[in-house]
Amino acid sequence: MLLILAAIGTGYWVIGKRAQVQRQRALCASHLSQLGKAISTFADSGENLGRVPMTLRALHPAYIQDPRLFSCPSWSAESQASSPASAQSGDYLYFPNHTKSQGAAPLALCPHCGAGLGFNVLQGDGHVEWFATTPDQLETKLVKMGVPLRIERGMSAAEIQDVQTWRARLNLPPADPPEPLE
Repeated sequence: MLLILAAIGTGYWVIGKRAQVQRQRALCASHLSQLGKAISTFADSGENLGRVPMTLRALHPAYIQDPRLFSCPSWSAESQASSPASAQSGDYLYFPNHTKSQGAAPLALCPHCGAGLGFNVLQGDGHVEWFATTPDQLETKLVKMGVPLRIERGMSAAEIQDVQTWRARLNLPPADPPEPLE
């Protein structure tokens, strides 16, 4: 009898956990969508000439009043306490070298939601899309989308640092430098 009750309880726990992941993923998409609207408003303001802000936090408080929108809801306080990274590790990855005219190129993504089964991406045209992927396919999929995860010739030291930071946040190994010219 106890085994039957344990099996039923485990089934409900699995269903509840799956529902929780889906709720967090939907809330994450909502956060990204609101950030996309704020970025668009920022870029449309006269002095910005179509450029996006250099950091998402530059949108606060003029364009985003609720600072909770800068972090994925699945990034719990428990996760933050156990992370060796900075206190802002729950933040979305943001790719500021983008102009509004670049359309659907990725602008931000969430490496936290989806329980390793994928990620939400804020496209430059403002829509949010879920990309299902496994951890071993992640880098290939992101590079195909235009996310700068490889070091290329002519990159500044700051751009190289950004690439290495993004790779670390996505649990990818450090990027190799480009092959030397012969």
